[in-house]
Amino acid sequence: MYTEIDHDHHSSEEGRSAFYSSGTLILNPETRKRIAESRHFLEEKMKTSLRPVYGINTGFGDLCKEKIDDRDLDTLQLNLVRSHACGFGAPIAPELSRRMMFLKIKSLTF
Repeated sequence: MYTEIDHDHHSSEEGRSAFYSSGTLILNPETRKRIAESRHFLEEKMKTSLRPVYGINTGFGDLCKEKIDDRDLDTLQLNLVRSHACGFGAPIAPELSRRMMFLKIKSLTF
């Protein structure tokens, strides 16, 4: 059993179905294409723009005016993921984790 993630808006009922099913979430070809296009857009923007792009080649929060050197961008993104993966207390429920991943994927398709 799987639930296909596409770029269309989901009703709350469709979202609930994706969140609580135990099946695999997959990306349909159009969704994969849209995510690839978004990445390509950002890569081109970084190549052609002299202005920093917040969170892509700058620090975060109070460090937003700090430009990150191109050679350190992979490390910046890795550290961002690591910083958001840190925490304490009980792990979140699998349904909540699934919901967050689903919504993050959906946000990359618009």
